[in-house]
Amino acid sequence: MAGCERQRTSAELNGKPLCGYPITAHKNKEMTMDTKAITAELAQHVPVTSTLENVIEDVAPVDLADMHTLYSDMGWLIAERFSTLEDKQRVFELIELGMRNGDGRLKDAVSTGLIEAMISRTGAQPARWRQISAELGPLSSAYVMQ
Repeated sequence: MAGCERQRTSAELNGKPLCGYPITAHKNKEMTMDTKAITAELAQHVPVTSTLENVIEDVAPVDLADMHTLYSDMGWLIAERFSTLEDKQRVFELIELGMRNGDGRLKDAVSTGLIEAMISRTGAQPARWRQISAELGPLSSAYVMQ
């Protein structure tokens, strides 16, 4: 593919492929990804619980009756384990990508699910929220300020 640095398959948890959707990284760091790919790669970087892992592996995220719940769970985990996330930059790039390029369901799941779960989880910890909010991209930050 022209202009691509590399191609890789998405997340693996416990040696099992997670959704198996191709993700292509371009030199300008923009990603051409659909909802399934964004969800799969985001889950790769979030220290998921076994329950969340099973939901992601067993059901294609765009087919979930309540994608909002999945993203809320991931948002809660991002806030809960923020200091131990291995690739914070990539997690927040994916969040911003979902806000910028996602379809309506993905944008809703990212904003009212994931971002609001992070806000809720850090409610009693303003210092942690400041750390997290400093990582948000412009669209995500604008959503928070509404």
